[in-house]
Amino acid sequence: MDQNSHENRTYANTKGRFGRYLSYYLPEKIKNKKIHFDPEFQTFTYGDIKTKAKYLSKLNKDDLIVFYAG
Repeated sequence: MDQNSHENRTYANTKGRFGRYLSYYLPEKIKNKKIHFDPEFQTFTYGDIKTKAKYLSKLNKDDLIVFYAG
């Protein structure tokens, strides 16, 4: 991830849905790293500017985009 991004959230300063900081669930060595949100729904950005992005430009008004996490 680009450490020069405008993102200020890290795993240590961002709480999860159960109220604990995300760093609680992760190794100590990454707790202060910036979080990578993709897709990011506040500014409607998507990090893939090559392969997947070209398909996004072909979507129609009633098409659906489905994201999953693995």
